[in-house]
Amino acid sequence: MLSATLHKRLGGFELTASLEAEPGTTLVLVGESGAGKTSVLRLLAGLERPDEGRIVLDGVTWFDGARGLFVPPWDRAIGYLGQDYVLFPHFSVFDNVAFGLRTRRLPKSAIRARVTDALEQLGIADLADRRPDQLSGGQRQRVALARTLALEPRLLLLDEPLSAVDLQTRRTVARELRRVLAQLSCVTIYVTHHPIEALTFGDRISVIEAGRVSQTDTAEVLLRRPRSPYAAELLGVNLFRGTIRAGDPTTVVTDSGAIAVAGIESEAGVEPDGEVWLAVNPRHIVLSVEPMSTSAQNVFEGKITELIPEPPMGERVRVVLATTPPLVAEVSEHAVTELGLRPGLEVFTAFKATGVTVYR
Repeated sequence: MLSATLHKRLGGFELTASLEAEPGTTLVLVGESGAGKTSVLRLLAGLERPDEGRIVLDGVTWFDGARGLFVPPWDRAIGYLGQDYVLFPHFSVFDNVAFGLRTRRLPKSAIRARVTDALEQLGIADLADRRPDQLSGGQRQRVALARTLALEPRLLLLDEPLSAVDLQTRRTVARELRRVLAQLSCVTIYVTHHPIEALTFGDRISVIEAGRVSQTDTAEVLLRRPRSPYAAELLGVNLFRGTIRAGDPTTVVTDSGAIAVAGIESEAGVEPDGEVWLAVNPRHIVLSVEPMSTSAQNVFEGKITELIPEPPMGERVRVVLATTPPLVAEVSEHAVTELGLRPGLEVFTAFKATGVTVYR
């Protein structure tokens, strides 16, 4: 198990993070560029020394600020895959994967066995004699990962591992990477700024905002109960803060309007006059260009301000609405065409009270 408490000042930037992850699981760190994600990996790897804190993996302490203990990176059982795969252009695939093992002066038979196992695990054993310039982007990514896995790390650090892969092959490579990570017994820390990658790869997800971990949860909990406006925006969830209307436990009053809810006491366990968070999945919001006849308790009208295709291929489109309260809906690309949706168009929206998650 990995247990880490990290504190580091980097110029005017201050990073404070606490992380825990079980063997055989992937913890995703997601946040904007500059939030501190890569800095966390460098601290875990020993490439940077924390000012304070503690890092323990499988009962072995790598850093303890109070004791002045610091284990250098070459003595840590880590594998680090950065955004640049750094393959040696004049080496074959086999020799690239074997490089780290040879620096450890392992016996030739052990090196060959480990390299062969890693190449077979990634499905690229047939590429062993090729050079990097003879490989596709997805194949180079697999070679770099095979080189990392051949070291048999207890902690695998992945820094935006799909960033160098073109959009056309990213889906295939992501599916393969997810399969491989699910088979590993080590702890994996995966850094990304893409919410979809976070939801795809994370057994648990830590949201990092300006050097702080604002929330760590499973994908399901994050989508239903984000704890900050940033986390909600990052994951594409409509989030509101409000107060239950006095004498009416089915209505929550927010700064930008009232929202009908259901089952407050039983679902959220909050007091009738408490302040609560409200989360609405954008896929639960129905759009129409005509007034709707609906049983939904929440019906609003407003103009479309923006249409945002969702990566990687834009099959889903986020519709930003100037309603009161402001909402973001998500529809299919076909629905955009069918309804003639465009910025400036006045539309009607609806969602059910039962579709609102209420929590403290």
